[in-house]
Amino acid sequence: MNQFVSTLFLVLISSVSIFAQQKIAGKVTDSKKNSPVGRAVIALVYTDENQAFQTAFSDFEGKYQISVNPKKDFYFKVQMMGYANFERKISVSNIPSLLNVKLVNTQTKIKEVEIEGTRARATIKDDTIIYDAKAFKTHKDANVEDLVKKMPGITTEGGTLKAQGEEVRKITVDGQEFFGDDVNVALRNLPAETIDKVEVFDGQSDRASFTGFNDGNTTKTINLKTKAGMKHGYFGKVYGGGGTESTFQGGGNMNYFDGDKRISILGLANNINNLNFSTSEIIGAVSGSSGMGGMQGRSMMRNMGFGMRVAGGNRGGGGFSNFTVSNQDGVNSAYSFGANYVDRWGKNRNTRLSSSIFTNRTDNVYNEIMNSRNFVNEGNTLFTNGNTDRKQTLFNTRFNSRMETYLDANNSIVWTNALNLSESNSYSNSKIVNTFQNNSRAFENNQTSDNTSQNVSFSTNFLYRLKLKKAGRTFSFNPIFDITRQNGTSIQQNNSTTAMGISQFELNNNSTQWSNTVSAIFSYTEPSGKFGQWLLTYSPSIAYKRNEVINTYSEVFGTPGDIDSNLSNILQNPIFYNIGGVSYRLQFSKWRFMFGTNVQNINFSAQNNVYNTSAISQDFFGILPYFNIQFQPQKMFKIRLNYTTSMNTPSASNIQPLTDISNPQSIFRGNPNLKAEYNHNLFFQFIKPNLAKGTFLFFMSNMNYTQNKNASSNFTALNDTTIANLLIRKGVQYNTIVNLDGNFNGMVFGNYTTPIKSIKSNLSFNANVNYNRSPTLVNNIENITNNWTLSNGAMLSSNISEDVDFSLGYNPKYIINTYSQFKNLENNFWIHSLTSNLKITFLKHFVFNSDFSYNYNSQIDPNLNQHVFLLGSSVAYKMLKKRDLEIKFAVFDLFDQNRNISRNVNENMITDTRINALNRYFMLTATYNFKKFKSGGDRDEQNPMFRMMH
Repeated sequence: MNQFVSTLFLVLISSVSIFAQQKIAGKVTDSKKNSPVGRAVIALVYTDENQAFQTAFSDFEGKYQISVNPKKDFYFKVQMMGYANFERKISVSNIPSLLNVKLVNTQTKIKEVEIEGTRARATIKDDTIIYDAKAFKTHKDANVEDLVKKMPGITTEGGTLKAQGEEVRKITVDGQEFFGDDVNVALRNLPAETIDKVEVFDGQSDRASFTGFNDGNTTKTINLKTKAGMKHGYFGKVYGGGGTESTFQGGGNMNYFDGDKRISILGLANNINNLNFSTSEIIGAVSGSSGMGGMQGRSMMRNMGFGMRVAGGNRGGGGFSNFTVSNQDGVNSAYSFGANYVDRWGKNRNTRLSSSIFTNRTDNVYNEIMNSRNFVNEGNTLFTNGNTDRKQTLFNTRFNSRMETYLDANNSIVWTNALNLSESNSYSNSKIVNTFQNNSRAFENNQTSDNTSQNVSFSTNFLYRLKLKKAGRTFSFNPIFDITRQNGTSIQQNNSTTAMGISQFELNNNSTQWSNTVSAIFSYTEPSGKFGQWLLTYSPSIAYKRNEVINTYSEVFGTPGDIDSNLSNILQNPIFYNIGGVSYRLQFSKWRFMFGTNVQNINFSAQNNVYNTSAISQDFFGILPYFNIQFQPQKMFKIRLNYTTSMNTPSASNIQPLTDISNPQSIFRGNPNLKAEYNHNLFFQFIKPNLAKGTFLFFMSNMNYTQNKNASSNFTALNDTTIANLLIRKGVQYNTIVNLDGNFNGMVFGNYTTPIKSIKSNLSFNANVNYNRSPTLVNNIENITNNWTLSNGAMLSSNISEDVDFSLGYNPKYIINTYSQFKNLENNFWIHSLTSNLKITFLKHFVFNSDFSYNYNSQIDPNLNQHVFLLGSSVAYKMLKKRDLEIKFAVFDLFDQNRNISRNVNENMITDTRINALNRYFMLTATYNFKKFKSGGDRDEQNPMFRMMH
């Protein structure tokens, strides 16, 4: 063992020494003032070439370090605007390790001489990729979303912003929260011209950032650094318009920046499906659908479940999205208002406060036609035809706040709060008909449903952090309190026809769910030698959950029924859990190692009592190891490997033996014998930009394997059947949850971006492979679903000027589905997507904009149109001296082809749906943009204690 450790240590030291060879370091200063010169360009250029083969930048202290591995003699060049160029010839046989540079300040303006290939579009500092916004050209009215989509490694898929293949879940402005965790608000409301730098990193919890131990529970985050001249002033816009088909939109935003103080106000009202403060998107879905809608959606009771996830490593800070409206199928009218406030308080500005409030109302009109084929076995197929009409009104109000204060250099406090109030009212009617392949009608049901629900949740999280005298020795204490209350009522009237005749029943549901959780996290770090550090954690918690589901059943509409004990319960569910862990971090030179394990024990008990009493009690014990390895051989080159484990306990709604008949064609019952899921996750990342050539290469993979997966079990009755004393009529499905092994999903993603200098554009290529293996039970036989998605794409985006902006993208996908029990269900198909955008300013005041997309989906029935062409165009005229007033005439879906048609293939079923969508309309809109910034330098340089700890 000792010999193995010694050998491993020698290999690591050898690797470090190899990569440490051939470096030039030094400091760049002003020759007269002797002050440091930051952001100076250092370039190495061969004597017989013009293009640099290696580049670097000096930091804010003027220091630099550049790797050197030359093949021949070269020039060492330093360039900075306002200074004369520095140049020295260096022989390959005599490379200095230290070279300080003094730049001469020029008194007269000099013409900028660029070293070809040295303009940095992206740099890497520690774990952060930093994009220079000035290197990407956008049109004058562009927002941040238009800007970041041009940056290497940042893509959009189905309206979701991704960075290095991961979904961006949080955006901050100058390191401070902007409307909580919502991404779209900042992207679509901040002008691109206000941004200086875009920083992309894996955000950690406040506790993980403080201890320095990355537990793997990270959030892909973008920080927008505003320009120096735009941190003191105000800017925003107001707009309003009306169009054909009774369409309208109005709203605006105002942002006031005064150094540390930031105030933002947003508002919108429209009936064109703009739910998240966006005014320039083509409406509607093209090839996807968000599930099965009202026809086969989960019932209220099944939505009201509890679950718990504990990860190997520390439990990450969670919270919910504070400023998001979920997109909904159908046609929506939205009314929203929000405000955000950020400032620093105190004599020394040692307290930073951010808070936001958001309220909205959404009216949704939803119509669905559905056809499905359910393969029961090789000789039997159940056909389902149905339609649903629903009207729903959603109300939501959210408030969140965060306060971070430094009592002194060693003591700090972070206190966050979140309050969420919501209400939903909906009315729907639906009809379904189940028929076997021999055309014998098995089941028909007509249902009307009137539902209301209210939700109140509050969470407070207090974190105390202490740095002790010895460097690396810290202590933190993190108490957390959560309370949630949900109330729901529904009245369902069902009229069913089976082989036994016609029957009807009315189901009145009253549900109340209450949850109260108190937990605490203690953590202590201790330095170990020159390069190491230990982390000890302990987290006790107690959660008390009460779930009341009372159903009355009556066979006469409008008549109060009796409480049905098989459909009702009062579940009292205390949960006690203890988690303790130890971790070790070793960091030296270009290597960083972190590894550790948590040991957890969860006592899960549930007391179910309506008329009779039943009890569920289980202990869930798990050992959860993890490790994190990072290697950075060069400043711009990083490799990372993470392994984490986690354990998910079953939700109360899945584990309690309660029968749910709110969907008569699909009955559900919980399984009290469920075990906890155990997940293994392996993540790999490779980043290598080339500043000299302006290219960016990124690669990542993510693999996840789940033991004891809480998987679905589906049984379709070929004849009237009794299961667990429950009569299942012919053609009706019985569903429950079971534990199955073998669940696996993985993905591999790669991206390469390079500039095309001849047309001043950027060309980006990406490739993606996704694989999912899902076990389920179909009529008591295990069925393995294998799904492959192979996709690649290319995007050409302009980098020309404010007056010419275009993009052209193509993304083909090939999907492969196989099923171990249903060979005739296997279907492989292509999806092709072609998108283009063109925005041109001509004659100074006119702006032409065109958005075009072509989508082809070979799995959709040809009779329903596999080819969809969407075109939206507008012509705008900009008035006033600074072109601040815009009058725009636009057409959306010019070809009138917007159709929300989709096909969903799962374990043993193919389902085709068609949902109403917003179609062609014309609109005239007026928009007034305003802005005013104060001149002068920055007054809001961050206190060193507030510098981001990523």
